[in-house]
Amino acid sequence: MAIKKRKTIVIIVVAVLVAIALAAVLIAVKSFTRNDGGKSPEQIIRFSQIIPDISPYEIMPVAKRGLCAQAPENTLQSIELAAAEGFAAVSFDVRETRDGIWVLLRDEKINTMTDGRGKVSKLTYYEILMFTINNGANIANYPDTKIPTLEDGLLLCRSLNLNAFIRVEKSDEQGLSRLVNLFTELGREGFTIVSPDKQVLEIVRQLSPETEIWFENDSPGKKDLDWLKLNGGMGVVSSRGITDKQAERIKDAGLALAGDNIDSPKKLKKFYDYGTRVFFTDSIYPG
Repeated sequence: MAIKKRKTIVIIVVAVLVAIALAAVLIAVKSFTRNDGGKSPEQIIRFSQIIPDISPYEIMPVAKRGLCAQAPENTLQSIELAAAEGFAAVSFDVRETRDGIWVLLRDEKINTMTDGRGKVSKLTYYEILMFTINNGANIANYPDTKIPTLEDGLLLCRSLNLNAFIRVEKSDEQGLSRLVNLFTELGREGFTIVSPDKQVLEIVRQLSPETEIWFENDSPGKKDLDWLKLNGGMGVVSSRGITDKQAERIKDAGLALAGDNIDSPKKLKKFYDYGTRVFFTDSIYPG
């Protein structure tokens, strides 16, 4: 009887220890995914520190998802901060809600960025407004922040004289038609579509021949470049894996190469030497 009792106690103790360990892991994961602190002034690296003779007129620094090192990504606040830091452009990811409203959000679900749950495509924008962004840099400084609409983001870019690179991961003709109609209402100049999906870019080209398109691809082949030229594309957005040969091939095709996720001096120099003049970054600031 005493042995059974001791076994029961051991099992309870082990269960408690496992629960404590699991709680610690969950807290650690939450701390890892939540970026509460932004960059301090001494942590900021500027283009001129890496390439001293670089001219601000020969490059286009693009604040990736707004200035997401200082404010939650894909928010109006991050766009405003990008303009204040001297960025020429911002990029943001977009998703379409169940009721056809394009919003600024990277993931399919709202879980990562807000206190809500569910797929964007299954929620109306009114339902999404019930939830608050609770993740990102300096989140404590931005209480009650909501997921903004693409229209609000573009209007803000217009008012701040910022170019906008809109990343569309996937969509259909109906959704893209709504997006292009929004461009028409606001004026297309300064708005660019970036996508890893060829079909998205083809549909945008058919709906809006004037809209600039970029193909997101880390290892474009000759067929990709021929397709991009045929569809009037501006260039390739690449974050890694580009070789000297591929960079030369892009240049020979008369296309531009933009560097994505430019987060280190080494990477900036590599793309700059390739002839890149459009840089998507949340780590290196203008000036």
